[in-house]
Amino acid sequence: MNGDGFHLARADGTESRKLVSLPGAGLTTFVVVGEPAWSPDGSEIRIPITDPNTRVSALWQVSADGSDVHPLLPGRHQASGECCGKWTPDGKYFLFTSEGQIWAVREASRSLRKVSPDPVQLTSGVITYSYPFLAKMGKSSLLSLD
Repeated sequence: MNGDGFHLARADGTESRKLVSLPGAGLTTFVVVGEPAWSPDGSEIRIPITDPNTRVSALWQVSADGSDVHPLLPGRHQASGECCGKWTPDGKYFLFTSEGQIWAVREASRSLRKVSPDPVQLTSGVITYSYPFLAKMGKSSLLSLD
């Protein structure tokens, strides 16, 4: 990623191509503040970026083909921003940090059940977290916010 968009390349750095610009971000230059997160099915990418002028970070989402680019959580935590996320292996939740704490947002499912788009705070306290880490815990559910 650089100031003019998000680029994809092979692992060795060759065949770089611009996947998407971030329209409407209001940024002439931006900085990646964490690694992009690919959805488990490979269809979406979430990109943590920071405006170097305001130092506010936000998570943006784009389809793997470069379409449907938009902020993940528009208008949230404008003073501190969101950063550094990961999907749970089953793709049901996306965990990220904001204000030094870990949050989760439930992903929309194909079922008829309505899913709230509002994130849920998972941690609270004096410890500051910078990146959610997921650990495999056998066959049991890693996270349940139902």
